[in-house]
Amino acid sequence: MTRPARQIVLAILFSLIMITSLMGPFVGGALAATSGATHTGTPAAVQPGDPVATHDVETVNITDELAVWERAPLRPAVVDRSNAVTAVDSQTVFLETQSELAEIQTSQEGVFQQGAQVSFELAPQTAADTAQFSGDEFKVLVTRIDAERDTTEVFLDAQNVTVEEVERALEDVDGYDDFNQTVQDQNEVRFGTVRDFFDGTEEFEQFADSFEANQTLTTERFEQALTSEEFLNLTEFSTTSGGVIDATGNAEATINLDEAGTYLLIGHVGGEVYEAGDDRPFFNGTTALSVDAVTAQEAASTIDVATTNGEVEAGTNVSVDATANLAADGNVSHAVVVMDESTFSQSSSRIIIDDEFSRDLRTGNVTVNSSIAEIQGVANVAPNVRISGTEIASDRFSGTVSTEEQASSFFDIRNAIVDGFDVRDQAGDAATFNAVGDTTLNASMTAIGNATGEETIEVETLDAWETGEYTVLHIAADQEDGNISTSRTTVDIVDSIDTSPGPGPGPGPGPGDDDDDDDPSDPDDEPADDEPPEVVEPAPEDLTIVERDGGAAVTVQNIRANTPTRFGVGRNVSRNGASVRNFTVNLAQDRDTFSVNVSTSDDPPETAPPVETGTPFTYVDVDAGNLTDEDYNSVEWDFTVDPERLEENDVDPENVQLQRYNETRGAWERFETTHRGNGEFVAEVPGFSTFAITAVEPASLSVTEASLSATEVTVDEAFDVVATVENTGDETGETELEVLVDGDVVETRTVTIDGGETTEETFEVSVAEAGDFEVTVNAVSAGDVSVVSADTDGTDGTDGTDGTDGTGGDDGDDGGNIGIALVALLFGLLIAGGFIYYFVNEQE
Repeated sequence: MTRPARQIVLAILFSLIMITSLMGPFVGGALAATSGATHTGTPAAVQPGDPVATHDVETVNITDELAVWERAPLRPAVVDRSNAVTAVDSQTVFLETQSELAEIQTSQEGVFQQGAQVSFELAPQTAADTAQFSGDEFKVLVTRIDAERDTTEVFLDAQNVTVEEVERALEDVDGYDDFNQTVQDQNEVRFGTVRDFFDGTEEFEQFADSFEANQTLTTERFEQALTSEEFLNLTEFSTTSGGVIDATGNAEATINLDEAGTYLLIGHVGGEVYEAGDDRPFFNGTTALSVDAVTAQEAASTIDVATTNGEVEAGTNVSVDATANLAADGNVSHAVVVMDESTFSQSSSRIIIDDEFSRDLRTGNVTVNSSIAEIQGVANVAPNVRISGTEIASDRFSGTVSTEEQASSFFDIRNAIVDGFDVRDQAGDAATFNAVGDTTLNASMTAIGNATGEETIEVETLDAWETGEYTVLHIAADQEDGNISTSRTTVDIVDSIDTSPGPGPGPGPGPGDDDDDDDPSDPDDEPADDEPPEVVEPAPEDLTIVERDGGAAVTVQNIRANTPTRFGVGRNVSRNGASVRNFTVNLAQDRDTFSVNVSTSDDPPETAPPVETGTPFTYVDVDAGNLTDEDYNSVEWDFTVDPERLEENDVDPENVQLQRYNETRGAWERFETTHRGNGEFVAEVPGFSTFAITAVEPASLSVTEASLSATEVTVDEAFDVVATVENTGDETGETELEVLVDGDVVETRTVTIDGGETTEETFEVSVAEAGDFEVTVNAVSAGDVSVVSADTDGTDGTDGTDGTDGTGGDDGDDGGNIGIALVALLFGLLIAGGFIYYFVNEQE
């Protein structure tokens, strides 16, 4: 079988963000189907049509103690993604069977911040009436999956290979004797064991290619792999409760994303499924209702896009300065996508399902219809890109492709983002893809690997792109531990940018800037508005430096006005790892002689108080005689802080700041300080006086506590919600406060708080219906409020008489049993449906 050419996913960033979600349903199904091996013996095969005894609903037995509700693929429980830190608006995705049509996507896909709380919300959906489970406790099995290993590689390593096959292929390779000694008397070994002994050799690569090409993808194989020791070593389990499912079928569980990684959430009813200390879950009359997966990032990355007033011309590069902000400083992968998010979110896909499914996923009875007909853009993937444990195949493509011609299976997505392991070749045509619309999606991507934490990434655009607002998405990944960081911004793609000279704002001369000639006799010409003049350095005979302990006296001869002049201060202006290297002065008038006396100290001179913000590395006093700020056009500092000193004090270089004591105002002023890398910094100030090189903690605002003025009120009666907000950083910052009543936002407010300060904010809230409600402010609980009717009529507030929605207990299901294989397939197709679009080179 000919291996197809490697493919590049245009929407690869979304696939990367959700990489484990592609496998998540298989994980859930596999855990469900085989975890009983520890506690209940060998699991039974799926028997569609055998209902579990504990519920009068259509379910599929997995073991004697576990069933899956056949409505699970309709996603009756999903994570609320509204507080994701990096989010992308989703396509509209429908699931269609012979008798039903349901919308099953979330409004956004995104990444959460490590330490965040998310809400896993159970609610009735079209054709999935969760009111059938009212009165049961909604529980969630939480599985955190480390991102350091490619899930496909784990799948392969968990498979068995005969020792005889290894001997035929690798007998002549160094290390075979050690391998043979280790596996003596065994007929089969795990493929991961073979990898441990021979990885890196040419013979092993050939053997691995052959082994991968002969794998058959089945749900049983996934069950074996994803409950193997290899996989379990990458997972941690916990449980949480969402309380009792109410009469309308609603419940909500709060999940803490305490660590970075991917979290698989399996919502269920029935007995407990996990006890602390167990190596895997067990089940006890359990019915799984829904599965979802979310990713928590280690940090937020930082991106700065080079634009002209926020615009980039179509056909030119979008240049992105990206900082990963990960613990790793090297071996970082970066990927940047520029895409028309609006077009993507307004598109739709329909997954059409026939009745017959096989557990080996070999079926032609799944069709995906998409409104997107073609993709146009540029994809550049450098070698060695590895994100969330997945190695991305390197390639380049530029142009336009038909989605229908190039996207016939969801399995192509795995092929596109995994280097090798042609799943579709072995699985067959698991889905047919049709383009039923005429939408063109504009998107480009660049990805690099083995990079530093700070890189400039160029993403190409095409002249043919439609103008408008485009989304810029960045993801960085530590190639060692798999942790990621993400961020997003927007740019405007325009047909052309006007660079012609003319009056008014822009690059041409305008008021206060006539011709760039720096003519002091021209009243309209101001040097600050023109191109900066070239920096000069004094001739050696014009510079005198007298060094002393912790300081120096410097004299410069013949400095000309409006001419930036850079001079060093020797090697001794240094203390506590912070050193001043150069000054660049731009004087307003000529000076035959210019002198400064520079000294460092642990404490400020008597004429200045200690800095009010941040922690000083050193104070630097610069005496320039009787010159004032009016005598300078500008003064620029070049200084360094020893990187080891920064690391010892746990200081991010971006938080180093130069401060100056303003003697006129009697206060310290902080100036923008730029880190050039390797502990080197530059800052511009208006003149000389007393300075401090400091470490300043950025603003960090959070709600520390919240409370209610009353715990029982009547309908529409106002009560106060009081929130305490603290800024533990040094700098002034702002945050948005949200007051939620049972998860619904009822009040918002933006507050600004100075560094180190705390404030109380009071909100007046009322509730328009009776009931018991939890009130929170930014996920911090203020307590529960009981809202009662002023004239209680004694009813329970339901439309029916039996605790249902008034339609009776029969959900009207006639769609047949779906089964755990379908659960796995549909969830995979759901996510693939949004991200199935890619570039592809011609077949080799």
